Amino acid sequence: MAWFLLFVVVLLPFFLSFFTRFYGSKNKRFVSRVWKVTLLSFGLIVFIFIIDVFNLRFSGKYTELIVYIVFEITAIVYFLKVPTNWSKIALDFALIPTYLVVLFQIVIYSPPSVFPLDDTYSISTRIEGLLACGESISITKNRLWIFVETLHSNDPCLRNVESIDVIDFSPEKLIIYIHHDGDLDSENPYRYEVENEGYW
Repeated sequence: MAWFLLFVVVLLPFFLSFFTRFYGSKNKRFVSRVWKVTLLSFGLIVFIFIIDVFNLRFSGKYTELIVYIVFEITAIVYFLKVPTNWSKIALDFALIPTYLVVLFQIVIYSPPSVFPLDDTYSISTRIEGLLACGESISITKNRLWIFVETLHSNDPCLRNVESIDVIDFSPEKLIIYIHHDGDLDSENPYRYEVENEGYW
């Protein structure tokens, strides 16, 4: 399977170059704008992947999804409209794997539900992937108004989290009751406790 994917990624730039023979644009101004928008959206995608390593995300339920969709659309326009040359083929080797990864991210994307603890900290729940048994529970912190940092995360295999009751949020620990559908865990509400080990 891995060899097949490698084969597709290597040959796809050359395969797509045939389509530009029919759909390619000769308007240099339009092509220049497509190049710029594609590179900008590609840069945003790379930035999202980099900050994810540091447990940071853009704030907002659908911010990342919007960036993903814009990248997918601009990449398709780029593949079809920008005339084929060696610089385009070279960029294709970076764009095509990114395009496939982002497409997969769109398929598995789950918007987070956010329950504020105070003005700075929140509890965030989201389904992390296709094979996740339930929603992950994360303690998050707002950073610079546009980022959210994940301080602590756990996956207690709860589905359809409806609400959260904060019992104790102190410098020593956090205790909350999580109301869910009770499908995978009969304890409802679920008692979730985290000792503060420098998280907040």
